Amino acid sequence: MRKENLTEKLNRLLQSEDVVNFTYTKKNGETRHARGTKKPSAIIAVDEDALPKGTGTPKTGVITYFDLDKEAWRALQETSLVSIETKESLEMNLV
Repeated sequence: MRKENLTEKLNRLLQSEDVVNFTYTKKNGETRHARGTKKPSAIIAVDEDALPKGTGTPKTGVITYFDLDKEAWRALQETSLVSIETKESLEMNLV
C-alpha cells in the first residue's frame, strides 16, 4: 500500500473535515497559517453563496480551499505546502 503524501492528505481532509489547519509559503515568501475546508456543509454555514457553481477543471499542482477566516476561496501551489496540523499532531505536542 502506497503512503499518502502531504498534498493528497490535505485534499482528503479539506473534503471531509469542517476545519483543516495548515501552513504554506506564499509567493512573496511569507508563511501563511490557514483554516480552510471544501466540505459543502461547512462552507454553507459561513456563506450560502460561496459554494462553487461551475464545473471547472482543477489546475494541476494547485490546491483550492475555502478560507474560513477570510470567507473567500483561495489557492496555493502544492509545492508551497509546509505542514498540516491534525488532531494527532496537536495531541503529540500536549504530551
